[in-house]
Amino acid sequence: MATRTTPAACTRAAALADGELLCADARNERVLRLGADGRERGKFSGPFDRPSAIALDERDVAIIDGSRIHIHAPDGARRFTIGRSGSRDGEFDDPEGVLLADRIYVSDTGNRRVQVFTRDGVFLESH
Repeated sequence: MATRTTPAACTRAAALADGELLCADARNERVLRLGADGRERGKFSGPFDRPSAIALDERDVAIIDGSRIHIHAPDGARRFTIGRSGSRDGEFDDPEGVLLADRIYVSDTGNRRVQVFTRDGVFLESH
């Protein structure tokens, strides 16, 4: 009997330089690498609860997953996780956006602030 796979339902997607896509599939609790033809080329290491947004640069891939931010290598291996649910420094309430630049910036909308971390995930400040 052939193995059936559930098609990806991308909540959000991010384009890679090689024409592939990263797909945050909240319904199936996974993050996939899709080829230009839409076929699965690989998965990012989980587990995931509700992957909802992706940011990437040449060094890292940041994935918002509920009240956490997972930082992955471009090949999909998880490097570390930032945060949990809450209102203290380094905690999030409904994060909606993440930016990878000289630092990691997280839009923590439920707490009405932007939190700033080093590229290694150490909390620096909030605004």
